[in-house]
Formats: sequence, C-alpha cells, structure tokens
Amino acid sequence: LAVVSDDLGDSATAERYFAQAAEVMRTLPGPPGNLVYPLFGWGRMKFFRGDYVEARRLAEEAYAHAKKAGGERHPNTAVAAMQLAMVQ
Repeated sequence: LAVVSDDLGDSATAERYFAQAAEVMRTLPGPPGNLVYPLFGWGRMKFFRGDYVEARRLAEEAYAHAKKAGGERHPNTAVAAMQLAMVQ
C-alpha cells in the first residue's frame, strides 16, 4: 500500500504505511530480514521531506538490520549503505 500510495503521489499516506509496516515487523520474532523494505521506503520519504536526522536514523537501522540478516555482501546491505551515505 505504501508503494502504491507513493506512486499515486500521496506521499503522506505512503509514509504512514511505511512507518506502520516497520512498526509491525519490528515486533515479529527475529525480526524478519524483509524489515529493511519499509525502512528503505520510510527513510526515503523522510529524506525527500528534508528530515535528514530521521532519514539517517532509519538508514542506520536498515543498515544494521540488513548486515545482521544477510551479511556484508548482501544486496540489501549495499542499498542500506547507499541510503546511509546519502544522509551523511
């Protein structure tokens, strides 16, 4: 729903859905490796809104989670590292 909302130009709704998805996934055991996807989207929304502090926090969380879930050489870790570099 977040991606579709974003594609339709409704960034406020997209951000809400990304945040909600991340919050729910954080409560799951593990949490699951695919938690990085709502974190990527949510962080991107924050970045484009100019909230660089929150974008950085989300990028750091995504990077740590991606590294733990898939290791240093996993594509999700690379994406998270790229997002983190954008907000440094």
